[in-house]
Amino acid sequence: MIRSRNVVAASLSIVAGVLFIISGTHGPLGTYEFILQKLPTLINDELILSIATTIALVFITISLLGGFVLFAGAYLIYKDHGRTGKLVIGLGTGAGIPWLILILATLIYTENAATVLAQYSTLGWIGIIMALAARFIAK
Repeated sequence: MIRSRNVVAASLSIVAGVLFIISGTHGPLGTYEFILQKLPTLINDELILSIATTIALVFITISLLGGFVLFAGAYLIYKDHGRTGKLVIGLGTGAGIPWLILILATLIYTENAATVLAQYSTLGWIGIIMALAARFIAK
């Protein structure tokens, strides 16, 4: 039963990855850039600041590779590394509960749903939903 769930989850992740690549969708770069801008005001130690900046840049790189990272997550899930695969899918899409809460807060704050929803194409949103479904289905 777990094996068939992982095959379905891996398939969804592959399709989502293709949709990400076709539509040019990627994770929340704006959020990472905002964090990069605020890090110097929050961290005074230069060593810790450089480490935090490096980590943020790694997340930006992973986020930019969106669809390809979903392929890696699909492979991990298919090979029964569900927890790691789900983590990789989450990093590649930036899609998770915190990200959806951030979008909801943005929708409420700006009162302009069309602008926020238009940041991603229809294919992008379908890919995001499929990637989330893959994460929930995987064991």
